[in-house]
Amino acid sequence: MKFSNLLFFALGLFLFTSCGDDDKPADQVIGTWNIDSVEYSDCDDEINNDLEIYGDASCEDNGGEEECQNVTLSFTAPGTLVSVFTETVNGEVEESDTGNGTYSFSDTNENELTICQFGDCVTGIVSFSGSSMTLLGSDDGCVFTLRASK
Repeated sequence: MKFSNLLFFALGLFLFTSCGDDDKPADQVIGTWNIDSVEYSDCDDEINNDLEIYGDASCEDNGGEEECQNVTLSFTAPGTLVSVFTETVNGEVEESDTGNGTYSFSDTNENELTICQFGDCVTGIVSFSGSSMTLLGSDDGCVFTLRASK
């Protein structure tokens, strides 16, 4: 009898701690994310369909020089966003731009994320899987998919 009570207590404790607030998207988004890709698809004007690759996969040989583009998004509480775009040539930083913005989650849908930066806002549904984040939404007549990793 004591064993079964202990088993139920342990199971209840496990379930209680496994379903904590840290599973909320607003908590999961906090930190610095490396953008892997941004895809624009199903655009009203097909010419706008595009796939932008960042990180190591973006590196290309350009006349004997390796050029790479990296973008990071840093989400901090409460609602502050910093983006950093970096272009490197042969491992040396050629260009770096930093932008400040904001982010917020919807009061009615905890997965709906709005990011505002450079005078423009985009809204999408965010999902997390391990150390990966996907933001799916629409902007300027296109469906966009942003993929990032920590």
